[in-house]
Amino acid sequence: MQVRERFATKGYVIFYGAVHDDTIKSWRSIARQTNGWFEEEVIDMTEEQVRVEAAVPDQDAREMSRLLQRFYRTFFPATNAHDWHFNKTPAGTEDQPPRREFLTSLALRSNRRLLDLNKGDIVLFRGDFILASVGYDTNNICLHAYLDSPFYDRPDDHHPTVVPEIDDSRGIDDPFCIVWNCTFKGTPLSLRRHLNRYHGIRLQRTARHLEP
Repeated sequence: MQVRERFATKGYVIFYGAVHDDTIKSWRSIARQTNGWFEEEVIDMTEEQVRVEAAVPDQDAREMSRLLQRFYRTFFPATNAHDWHFNKTPAGTEDQPPRREFLTSLALRSNRRLLDLNKGDIVLFRGDFILASVGYDTNNICLHAYLDSPFYDRPDDHHPTVVPEIDDSRGIDDPFCIVWNCTFKGTPLSLRRHLNRYHGIRLQRTARHLEP
């Protein structure tokens, strides 16, 4: 199927006019009746205080998943849509910075593509897709959900670590030998002598600061 090949190569696919106008009106009514709007918790992204979000009620979220499952299960048959929420952006908002939810190999690419979506369109993209929302001239509300698979455990913050960090720095007062696989430990003076005698490492003493 050509649409599956496009999704595999481009990382996204758009379903134009996928949601009927009557359904859109119903979902818009749900958003208008929602009072629990809050500022989005920004992780690993330049902070901006303009966009807010609200969780979709459970019953409505289940109905959304049921109506739209024929689209996302075309690509991922074992997935389920979870964490439905509304994203509301007021008029006059500037372009937003990209979310850093991507793999290192993809992060090194410089090509960009503008996706033009209209009311009722659905965009489905992979987790390694770099997303940056544009600004709006009018108030805008969109729906967002995550696709969960039994073969992958999604972290709670949805922002995977690109490069794992390991703090292997040694404190200045640690009485252990800095040479790999050496088990010597002792006082600072004996450690300096050990490094000089057995490993040929001579440490320069820090110059003392003399008060005038």
